Amino acid sequence: MVKSKIVSFTTRFIIPLLLVSAFIPPVELTDVPGGSKSGEGSCGFDGDTDSYGMGVRLGAYIQYLTSIFVYNLSPSEAASMRGVTTCFQIAMLGGLIAITITRGENLFAVEALVILLICLSGAFSSLAWPWHRKRRTSLPQFIDVAPSNIGAVIRIALGTGMCAYGVWYSFIGLDMMLHPSCTSSVFFFARINLYGWFRVLLKVSFVVGLVLCTALLLTTAVAIGLDCYEWHRDWMTAELDETDEDALLPRPYWKSVLASVAAMCVFVVVVELTLHWNTINNIYKCNSTGQLFPVIVGAAGLSRLLCVVLTSFAKGDLRFGR
Repeated sequence: MVKSKIVSFTTRFIIPLLLVSAFIPPVELTDVPGGSKSGEGSCGFDGDTDSYGMGVRLGAYIQYLTSIFVYNLSPSEAASMRGVTTCFQIAMLGGLIAITITRGENLFAVEALVILLICLSGAFSSLAWPWHRKRRTSLPQFIDVAPSNIGAVIRIALGTGMCAYGVWYSFIGLDMMLHPSCTSSVFFFARINLYGWFRVLLKVSFVVGLVLCTALLLTTAVAIGLDCYEWHRDWMTAELDETDEDALLPRPYWKSVLASVAAMCVFVVVVELTLHWNTINNIYKCNSTGQLFPVIVGAAGLSRLLCVVLTSFAKGDLRFGR
């Protein structure tokens, strides 16, 4: 299966690579190329609370963590939670594009990276969700290649958009945005310079991700086209299927859940240390409507999941994954 191969690749290659990188000595933060963009003499700045303030970050973290466990503990809540998580990611990516356009050269490079990482961290929650498979008579090999619903297209297109922005950011955006040497630090199992070898890693990662997401998007479009063709061909004789598809989905393996949680935790550490090391101020309070809204939405989702799980446990019909 595509997802099991992704998880296997992550556990066999990516995680060992990250562990090895932990022993790489920290890079000395020296001046970076960029002329007037280096902004010497201005260390630290006031952050954008509407884009990555405390409330926004907490709401996203809670929502993503809830979404990882919701399918394993409550399949009936999976569809709605999937939609909320997707909306969070769309809002974050849309906000990132908006401030990139409006602030332009006045946007700090680390700000764009932080928002992009928050978007990407939500993608790892999808590893804990099995994709719906549909038995079809036309090209049955597509059963194991792509999901077959419009929601999957939206999520894959969202991932494609994130990777596309990442490609632009790593190749062009980093040179256009503000990047003083004292505010260009990122965490990658050590404090390193964003404009060193880490930039090369970003380029490779986003290019590969864009290629994979584009290929998956195309195969998904073909799968949906086959579904439409079969529906048009058989709609006169087809019987109404009122089965709850989410209830029939196979339960995910716990190792995929643990891999998703581990990956999300790494992203959280990267985001928080990057904010701290670059002396970004006024982003550690949750005292406005824009800050409270995502926290309340995330907490409400978590509370609903706990309520459903406790109710199911009391009834004796709680189902866990494999």
